[in-house]
Amino acid sequence: MKLRKKVLAGLLAAAMTAGLLAGCGGEEKSGGGGGGSAEQVLNISTNSVVVGLNPLVNTTGPDNKAHNMIYDPLVRDRSAKDNTDEIVPAAAESWDVSEDGLTYTFHMNPDAKWSDGSKVTANDFEFTFKKMADPNTAATNAWLFDGVIENFSEALYNNGKTPDEIGVAATDENTLEIQLVHPASYFLELVAGSVYPVNEAKYEEFGSDYGTAPDKTVYNGPLKVTSWNQNTEMNLEQNDQYWGKDDMKLQKSQSSDYSGSFHRCPGIY
Repeated sequence: MKLRKKVLAGLLAAAMTAGLLAGCGGEEKSGGGGGGSAEQVLNISTNSVVVGLNPLVNTTGPDNKAHNMIYDPLVRDRSAKDNTDEIVPAAAESWDVSEDGLTYTFHMNPDAKWSDGSKVTANDFEFTFKKMADPNTAATNAWLFDGVIENFSEALYNNGKTPDEIGVAATDENTLEIQLVHPASYFLELVAGSVYPVNEAKYEEFGSDYGTAPDKTVYNGPLKVTSWNQNTEMNLEQNDQYWGKDDMKLQKSQSSDYSGSFHRCPGIY
């Protein structure tokens, strides 16, 4: 429980400091009685728009800030004391690194679920990495793994390998193994900030429509989008399937136009 609270506290810090938000304010609706009964809402103002919710192709600054709230990567990079960072569990509850630094093995969080109730598996992350390595996807973050993951560059640039041959494999639904070309001390930070997963089944079902509307997306992060009027408003609320939901305090959200007015994103913690 203590670890979960630390992770969620880190998420709040990321959500508030990441520039989705030009300014923040708070509002409590009185529930009468003790402070714990009041509705908890985080007000966020921004002049930017979210283009899309597909983390493979929508990676503008505002997109990334939204993805940070609605998707859980394998691990998260959060601020720590003395102006340092630390890597904490997210969709993966733990990981191992081989002595030569070339093999990363992630063990999935058994409580992690998508917003439709299905389990978040290592297969979803294998699928995500392989879609990133597919030149037909045109994944905007793919270049970050050029020369880092085994065979990734060759697949991405059609140079003798296919996405199925990159060094990413789910050895079972709870274990993801990633092979690197060379040791990379920054690899966990890279994964934390640029690999938000897509749900394989829903991605195949929705195709190019994935991430274009709340009902064309599934979420594995703290929040989910309940309505979205592009360029005008986006409403988010607590994802009741999120593994850390018991430590979340804010319940629902409203938002209004992106032109410097306020978005009310349910608080995560």
